Amino acid sequence: MKLKVLLISNMYPSSQFPYYGTFVKEMEDALIKTQLVEIDRIVITKSQNYIIKAVSYLTFFSRVVLTLGLFGKKYDVVHAHFLNHTLIPFFFLNKSNMSKWVFNGHGSDVFPEKKRGDVLGKVSKWAIRKADSVVVPSEYFKKEVVKKFSLNPNTVFISPSGGVDVTLFRGIRAIDPSRKVVGFLGRIEENKGINLFLDAISLSKTKGIKAKIAGTGEMVHQLNDRIKQDRRLPTTKYLGAIAKSEVPQFFDDIDLFLFLSDRKGESLGLTALEALAASCPVLALDRGAVRDFVLHDENGYLVPQKDPQQIAKWVDHFFSLDQQQTEKMKNKAYSVALKYDSASIGKDLVNHYYHLT
Repeated sequence: MKLKVLLISNMYPSSQFPYYGTFVKEMEDALIKTQLVEIDRIVITKSQNYIIKAVSYLTFFSRVVLTLGLFGKKYDVVHAHFLNHTLIPFFFLNKSNMSKWVFNGHGSDVFPEKKRGDVLGKVSKWAIRKADSVVVPSEYFKKEVVKKFSLNPNTVFISPSGGVDVTLFRGIRAIDPSRKVVGFLGRIEENKGINLFLDAISLSKTKGIKAKIAGTGEMVHQLNDRIKQDRRLPTTKYLGAIAKSEVPQFFDDIDLFLFLSDRKGESLGLTALEALAASCPVLALDRGAVRDFVLHDENGYLVPQKDPQQIAKWVDHFFSLDQQQTEKMKNKAYSVALKYDSASIGKDLVNHYYHLT
């Protein structure tokens, strides 16, 4: 018999904003592929109109309260993503005789980037006590959530945000020794490391190095201006926002992925995992969850400081490797990514549901 699951999230992707809450959709897809659950959802998609946004939240809160208040027993598990806005309706609900409640924490829940996040964090610290289980994306984030919310570590379950569908990536591929391309994929913002990326590649001494950048964000204009004006930069191509279906090809077209996010709330680093699934080694800042899967000098490099000279040094080191060394690093990248395959991640989460019920 399939488990009946209600998915709740105040972030969910749409055709207009495909990257808004994409990890929520990825986890949902991983669960559906197990064929062991039936999922209903109450979610909010992104809107840039403040009136529509306010109405969406009021409707969202009302639907959660009414659905669980009237039909709470209908579901085996209620899985609510984000510990701030999403948990507000749970203040008005009586937990007794209802389904099991699973609350899923993400980056901004523990490390809010706006002042209202601090206020909502205090609210959620009370609401989270109603949970039967708290799900987090990584071991790093588990430690932070346990510390912030004073939780019993045994009630916190690690599930890496749906994992990576390795079947979408090409895995181990042929090596072109003449190609030297580094890549950046993510939000074009300061704390995601776009300026650090540009500074590092401008200092690279690798002959013939090129760069590809994809994503969108508040610094797109500055990025385009710098590409045009900074003569120190190697050949650099900005692709703009790319569709999810184009991500495997992006990684297939580069040789080294630079993941330079400096956010404390980087609770997993899904793009870095996707790079590994495409057998593309990753150079990352040595912090947060990436330490779980980027193994220094094995499938990439971990750089301790936000130092463009040090990053450039490791970029040059990578491109100085011979073909056998490069092959070994790419093979290790793929083998590590297999541990995060969405098929096994989905089954593990469903097993967790069964354990709760």
